[in-house]
Amino acid sequence: MAKTTEDRAVWLELNDRQRFYLESVYRADQRAEAQHRADGATGVWDDRPASVWRQIKAYHEPPLKDLVGTTELQYLWERAGYHSQGNGSTIAMLVRRGLVLHDWRATRFGRMHTLAMTRQGRAVVRAGLGLSTPRSVKLSERSVEVIGLLYAARSSEKGYLDWGFSRTVERFIEAKPEPLARYRQGYGSGYEITDAGIALYERSFEDFGRAYPRLVLPDPAGRTSPWPADADRLLEQLANTEHALRYTIKDLRERLQQSEKAAADTPPQSSGVPAKLESDWHDLLVRQARERADLARTLLDQALPALDRAVVAYAAATLAAVTALVEGRDVLAAMTAAAEQAEPGTLPPFTPTGVDRVDLEAKRLHDLYTGQPKRRGRGRAPRVATGWAGLGLNSDVHGTAHEVPLALAKHLASQLREGYLQRRLDQAAHPAPAKPRRPRHLLDASALKLLTTLAHASEETDDRYHEARRQAAEYNPDYDRAAVPPGLLACQAREVTRSSKAVDTLLGRDLIERTDVAALLRYPDDQSPLPERAWYVYSITETGRAHLREHRTEYEQFHPDIPVPTVSDDGPR
Repeated sequence: MAKTTEDRAVWLELNDRQRFYLESVYRADQRAEAQHRADGATGVWDDRPASVWRQIKAYHEPPLKDLVGTTELQYLWERAGYHSQGNGSTIAMLVRRGLVLHDWRATRFGRMHTLAMTRQGRAVVRAGLGLSTPRSVKLSERSVEVIGLLYAARSSEKGYLDWGFSRTVERFIEAKPEPLARYRQGYGSGYEITDAGIALYERSFEDFGRAYPRLVLPDPAGRTSPWPADADRLLEQLANTEHALRYTIKDLRERLQQSEKAAADTPPQSSGVPAKLESDWHDLLVRQARERADLARTLLDQALPALDRAVVAYAAATLAAVTALVEGRDVLAAMTAAAEQAEPGTLPPFTPTGVDRVDLEAKRLHDLYTGQPKRRGRGRAPRVATGWAGLGLNSDVHGTAHEVPLALAKHLASQLREGYLQRRLDQAAHPAPAKPRRPRHLLDASALKLLTTLAHASEETDDRYHEARRQAAEYNPDYDRAAVPPGLLACQAREVTRSSKAVDTLLGRDLIERTDVAALLRYPDDQSPLPERAWYVYSITETGRAHLREHRTEYEQFHPDIPVPTVSDDGPR
C-alpha cells in the first residue's frame, strides 16, 4: 500500500502533458506485450529479449514526414493537441524521473528515437489510473467477465452459454483441482458453470467488483444496480442529438455552397434552342438556386444555435450527474434539469470525486472552457489540448469552440456509463476490510493448490487415472504396483501450478515425496530407460494429509477459492 501511495504521488507531480505522454507509451507497451503473448500462443516465437521488442518508435530526427511518415505516438500526441517542439523536453523529464528509457537507432535519413517503459513507469501509471488489481483476485478481467456470463446464463432462457468455443472457458474446464465450467450435456452445444464455479463466483463477488469496477456483474443476492438505466439512455440521446445537428449543419453548408454556385452561373451559349426560351429557363434555375440558398441560410441560422445548446447541454448533464453522485442526490433528475437549463457559454461547476482518473482531466477541460487555465510562463500559449477524450472527436470539431466542452462531455460520459463512477465512489465510501496476514505455517496458494490436487489423486482407486501407473502397465505389465505411488508426474504437476517454488516448498516441509519410476518405464524397442527427469512422480505423504486435516478450517479463511478435500486417515490407495 505504501508503494502504491508513493507511485500515485509521482503521478500527481507530473503535469498534464507529461501524464499524457507517459500513458500513451504505457498503452503502446501493453499492446506490444499482448501481441508478443498472442504470437507465442500461435507458435510464432520471438527470441529477442524484452528490452528489444518492447522498444516503441517515438519520433524521427529530422522530422521527414514525407519520407518516414509519423509514428503511432506522434499521431496520438498530435490528435490530442500535445504534439509540438516541446516533445524532447517532455521525454527528457520522464527519463530523468526513471519512468521511461530513451534510445535511438540509425535510419537512412537520420535517427529514429525510441521509448520503453521501466518497471517504475508502469507502477506509476497503474497507481495513477487505478489499474492495480488486489492480490485477493487471481483471475484476469476477461476471466471474471466470462465467469460472470456463465453465472448469469443459469437463469437465462437457454440455461447455458451458447458459445461455440472460448479459450477462457476452456481454461476453466482445465482448472485444478476442480473445474469451474463444463461442456453442455444434452441438446444444444455450449458451456455451463459447475458447482465449484458458482461457489467461487458467489464467494468472490465483492472482490471481483472492487478489482474490476468497469464490469457489470450479476449480483448473487439479486440486488439491482442503483445506477438508473434511463441515465445511460439520456446520455446517449444527448450525444446523438449533438451528432445529428453537426452532420445536418455540414450537409446544409454543402447545399448552400452548391446553391450559391448555381445562382452565379452565367447563361449558357446558344445550343439551337430559341434564345428567349433558353434565357427564361436559365432565370428559373437561378431563382430556384437562390431560394434554396436562402432556405439553407435560414436553416443554418436555426441549427447553429441549436448545436451550441446541444453541446453545452451534453456537458452540463454529465457535470450534474457527477455532482449528484458525490452529493447523493437523484442522478436522473439532476441530469434532466441541467440539460434543459443549459445556456451556451456557461457550465455548472465541476465537483471533484476523489478519483484521479476522472478529476485530473475533467478539471483541466472545465478550466479551459470557463477561462481559468493554469498560469504559464512566457511565450506563446500552445494549441488547446483535449487529451484522450479529444481522440474520439471528429476532425471537423478540432479547433472549434465545441472542442473543449465536447471533450469534457465525452470524458465524463465514459466514466458515468453503466454506473462505473458510482461503483468507484461506493468502493471508496465502503472500503474492503483489511484481511489478516497468512500465518507462516500455512502454504501459499500455489503450493496449496498442488497439495490438494495430490490429495485428490491419492483417493483415486482406478489406475487408469494415474498416468505413471498406466504407462508402467503399458511398458512393463509385471511392474510392482506398490512401487508407483498414486500421484502426478512432473509434467502434470507443472500443469497444476506454474510456480517453480511450490514443489520445493512441499518437498522441504515433507508434505509430498518424489519417487523415481524411470527404471520401470522403458521403450519397447531398445529397452533404454526414459529420461530420468521426466518420470518423477510426486505424491502426498502422511504428513501432508495430516497437514490438510489439521488446517482445513484455516485454509477456508485464507484461501477460500481453493477447496480443501476431506482427507481420510487410511493413507493412499
